[in-house]
Amino acid sequence: MYKRKLNGKWAGMRRVKHQDAVATKHLLDFLGNLYPVTEIFNEKIKPMLSAYAAGKRFEFAKPGNVVKTALWIEWGYVRFYRKLVNEKGIKVEETIKFGIPQSIVLVPTCFFNDNKCTYYIDIAKYTVVIPFTRDHFDELKQHAPETEALANAILSLESPAEFERGAMMRLNGAPRYELFMDIYGEEINQFFKQKQIASFLSISPEYLSKLRAGRNKRRAED
Repeated sequence: MYKRKLNGKWAGMRRVKHQDAVATKHLLDFLGNLYPVTEIFNEKIKPMLSAYAAGKRFEFAKPGNVVKTALWIEWGYVRFYRKLVNEKGIKVEETIKFGIPQSIVLVPTCFFNDNKCTYYIDIAKYTVVIPFTRDHFDELKQHAPETEALANAILSLESPAEFERGAMMRLNGAPRYELFMDIYGEEINQFFKQKQIASFLSISPEYLSKLRAGRNKRRAED
């Protein structure tokens, strides 16, 4: 039933069965570190978990959608953004957040309260994820009572990326970009366009290009 339900929405994603075991282990380790779970929890959740890879950029959500699926990012990145019109009347995209490897992507107001999403969420090309639906959550609660407490632990969790972003945005120039690289990893440059990252950093693409060049020069000299 799980695969049939996902076939339509996930037609742009490719099943990667060879990733199932390792991705599931990483997710269960992550959940177990957040909250103590029982063997019955692990036994019931495992059949619900399947890994998918994005063969190209995949639009996971857009404004107006009720996003009733959470994601475990095994490898790669997810981008949250809004489409705006700037002061010159030009349509632009404002990056508001990145989902990083080994983390959970969840829109709580959609998943739990059936509210509509107010932004876009894209799964970057080549990213590997495990989807987990609200239906699975409800089913899991019937067998493992700790499911609700675990969900609350996930909701209260502040990712290292979000925690560090405040400090990052108080910096200027090269220090801001250096901290961004420390938090999000060198690999993020391979997943997103320069203007998408520049938007997140609240700088121009041209300035980001200079910061990258300066960083590469310093690294070459070390």
